[in-house]
Parts: sequence; structure tokens; C-alpha cells
Amino acid sequence: MLANISKKALKRLQIALLLLKSATELKKIYTNYYIGNKKDFIELLGIIAENGLDRLAGAIDKLKSIGFSSINTDKIKLLV
Repeated sequence: MLANISKKALKRLQIALLLLKSATELKKIYTNYYIGNKKDFIELLGIIAENGLDRLAGAIDKLKSIGFSSINTDKIKLLV
């Protein structure tokens, strides 16, 4: 029984760390690209729900490497 409690606690810790990382990453994305554009950011959250945060971050990195000066939801949708 103690082993089960430890596994549950470990899993909860992993989930909490993942949520913390996600929250930090989302805040960074909002601050860098979506200030004043809440409607598009909400749409972006749907894209993240469907494709995952890592894939979205990859799309943003690709757009930056191509040389786009502005990054928006329409451009991200093309790459995810």
C-alpha cells in the first residue's frame, strides 16, 4: 500500500511540474506574440489542446527561423 501512495505522489508531482512548465511557456507566448489580441490567443489554446504545446513551440521556432517578424495564429495553423 505504501508503494501505491508513493507512485501516486510521484505522478501528481510530475503532473504539477508539467502544468507549471506549460503555464510558464503559455505566459511567454502570450507576452511575446498576443498582448492585446486575446481572441486569437484563445483560438491558439484550442490548437494547443489538439496538437500539444511542444508542437506549437516547434511551429513558432520554425516561423522565427524563417524570419517572420510577426507571429500569429494563422501562420501557426499552417505548420501544426
